[in-house]
Amino acid sequence: MRLKITCDVLRPGQYISLNHQYELSSYIYHRLADADPEFAQMLHERGFSFDGEPNKVFRFFCFSNLYVPKKWSKFSGHRIQVFARKVSFEVSFLLDRAAQYFIVGAFMNSQFGIGNEDGVLDLKVTGVEVLPEVNFDSPSARFRLITPVYVSKPVEGGDERLSSDHLSPTHEEYTHYFIKNLKRKYRAATEHGLVDDIGDSQIAFRLLTPPSNVRRKPRIIKKGRPGETRIIGYQYDFELTAPPTIQYLGYTVGWGGQNAQGFGLGKKI
Repeated sequence: MRLKITCDVLRPGQYISLNHQYELSSYIYHRLADADPEFAQMLHERGFSFDGEPNKVFRFFCFSNLYVPKKWSKFSGHRIQVFARKVSFEVSFLLDRAAQYFIVGAFMNSQFGIGNEDGVLDLKVTGVEVLPEVNFDSPSARFRLITPVYVSKPVEGGDERLSSDHLSPTHEEYTHYFIKNLKRKYRAATEHGLVDDIGDSQIAFRLLTPPSNVRRKPRIIKKGRPGETRIIGYQYDFELTAPPTIQYLGYTVGWGGQNAQGFGLGKKI
């Protein structure tokens, strides 16, 4: 399920950091906690894992940056000054049907500030739209990344969560780790009954964007806070050859890692 959330800007002229993903993620968690504390606690503390790798946890949601109309914004270093009266963002969830009903109401009419040391933007949600379902009915599909995708490999002797190399799409091992991440998500989703179990499947990744046009997108998570982390993602178009169930899974929960921090949201093209 993918939502478009539209907000009124309460004080046009305020600034917001380009690195606002952590704050937007926190807002999403808080709204879920108000609507269903038990579900939000499970998502935040345990998430979805699978028997083979119980320490590998997925949240199964992803989101975009704030969409601010260019003509109503002004860039200033790592900040955007927002003159628009409305902004929006998208959130995508993989949920069972029982959990879907409370999601829309969780966001409606909420008022919040999003920001960090670079500035705070005060917003009020005025619209929550369930976007049309996208059909996946062919062996291959093409996607365009809306937010950067983060693909990493553990350093030798390291823990993947603590010490890893950030890979670019031109790295010789990029495809391996991109597909490995997707297969892990599929195993977790099937074990929790969120997608059909179709058994082992062949998956192929093909970069469509010329390497010279791939956009490198560094991001800072928890900017100015304890635990500040720098992550390098990339934006490009790609083709995935895989069963429709797996195409749908990646589209819904995000590609690559750190999806619950706003990395890897894409659209079908």
